[in-house]
Amino acid sequence: MKLNINFDLLDNAITKMGAEPIVFTPKNTPIGDIGIELGSTSGKKIDINDIEVNLDGGGIFEYQGRQVLLFIPNQFNRLDEILSNPMIGNRFHVSDCNKIQEMKQRNKYNKYSVTNNLSGKFEIYNYQNPEQKEVSKLHICKYCLEKLNYKNYKNEKYNKKQEIFENFDIGEFFERYSTLFEYLPNINKKKGASTYTDNWETLSRDYRASKNYICETCDTSFIKDKYLLHTHHINGIKDDNNQNNLKAVCIDCHRKEPNHRHVYMKYDQLQKIYITRREQNKVNIKSWDDVFKYSDLSLHGYIDLLRSNQKTSLPDVGYVIEVNNQKIALDLVWQNKYKKSAVATEYSYNFFMLKDWNILSLGDALIKYTQKQNQIIIEENTKIKETAQSALELEAMIKYTTQIETILESMGASARGLHGKVTKVQKKLSKDVIFRLRRIATIRNKKMHQTGFNNYVFKDFEEDSIIVLKYLKQLSI
Repeated sequence: MKLNINFDLLDNAITKMGAEPIVFTPKNTPIGDIGIELGSTSGKKIDINDIEVNLDGGGIFEYQGRQVLLFIPNQFNRLDEILSNPMIGNRFHVSDCNKIQEMKQRNKYNKYSVTNNLSGKFEIYNYQNPEQKEVSKLHICKYCLEKLNYKNYKNEKYNKKQEIFENFDIGEFFERYSTLFEYLPNINKKKGASTYTDNWETLSRDYRASKNYICETCDTSFIKDKYLLHTHHINGIKDDNNQNNLKAVCIDCHRKEPNHRHVYMKYDQLQKIYITRREQNKVNIKSWDDVFKYSDLSLHGYIDLLRSNQKTSLPDVGYVIEVNNQKIALDLVWQNKYKKSAVATEYSYNFFMLKDWNILSLGDALIKYTQKQNQIIIEENTKIKETAQSALELEAMIKYTTQIETILESMGASARGLHGKVTKVQKKLSKDVIFRLRRIATIRNKKMHQTGFNNYVFKDFEEDSIIVLKYLKQLSI
């Protein structure tokens, strides 16, 4: 049953009082409250048809609107060995990477379980004794890190890659991609972590009010949307409420702060922040650092790829356009006189109305970039092979022509260059050999002195050289 209730009067009263509204939507319902047992270390066995791949997000796994990961409970190595050295356990997966594709092709995909537990620990067993189970740490799949370019994994050197791999945190990963999913993940409190003081809500509200509800990072006012502004503990200690340890930050900037505890953001919150910044002219893109500062975390892996390509121009961030009397923000935008293109965190049906725009989802942008890079690699490898082949051919040409010139000199050809030598002794040669010699000399000269000369067939040159050498050797006997 649907209840048609209008809360406008209540909302107006709250605004006049200066209170901070609590935004509630059914999408924010905690996972545990709707009977889906995903948050445990054992997870849930799934059928391949139940798992979804969020293509817009670059292939991240999704289950009933929730971001999840896959792991194999059934381990080949002994449990005690895995407990002492988790590195030898099977990797868990966060995206539809090459390894998962391989498992699908081998029809071994049904061995996986799905979970959204943030601890990084999983209930596993050895195939020889499935009744004995242990909870152990497992490591992330490196193919997944590469597919998403998580924390610029693709472009980093070996030591940095190992650091990203070994320090991978599921909660931090879910935080980065939270805007792509319908539901926010449950937040598990870790033992030993510092907790907020009892008066924290009051302290936080008073601190933000003292800053006029302006984000101290992006300088944007959230006086009309106070719920989008948080108070951040700079040193990460939640009960250290010293004024020097506090910072008012919007939820987007909060996610990017060091020493924070997993801050998750909804897509509609991201859109509101983009639009608010634009309305206040707070977006100023002068460098790649600015692109990272204002853009959604889910795009940072892609932006890292763009930054590594020196030919890529800086995109605008959070560019606002109006479609059907509704403001929507495009995450990354490039515009020139002839073309408008963009990459969006979530691909909206409204984009189909923008006929003069080329708009890609994050997933499509990653695929397109990878295809382009693969094509560049193929072209570079082809060029390397062609260069190597060209060098070998030139070496062979010099060898053949040196042998020919030596014989011609023994016949009295004292002129410089092969053409000159042929002219000196042409009365002693057949018309066919003279023709072949002229062709050999011309191709050799162009190959040596004209960069990129490729208008010849080496096999024909080689055949000419062999015929001429055979003739000259017989003639000089």
